[in-house]
Amino acid sequence: MDEPVRETHPEVCHRCLQPVPPKAQKCPHCGDPLAQKVNMPLLLGMFGLLMVVVIAFFAIRLMNTGGAVQPPSDVTLQEQQEQNAPHPNPPPEQAPKPALGQ
Repeated sequence: MDEPVRETHPEVCHRCLQPVPPKAQKCPHCGDPLAQKVNMPLLLGMFGLLMVVVIAFFAIRLMNTGGAVQPPSDVTLQEQQEQNAPHPNPPPEQAPKPALGQ
């Protein structure tokens, strides 16, 4: 059985309508790019830079808000001193309990 003949249609430049080779990136006649290719390394670099800026922003903000711990406002210095001072009448010492079985 005979195979059908495939016609080879050369790709055509969209600007000058001249035939171009199939794997060409630019038209050999006018130099116009044939396909819009995304520059992946540039996009990845921009994304990485954006992530560094965002992380730096949050790190600086965390450092600014993470200051010293402040005591509650309802507890005054005098109350703190009273809590830390020894009691005038300490509780009596209890005798040690005997061990079990004695």
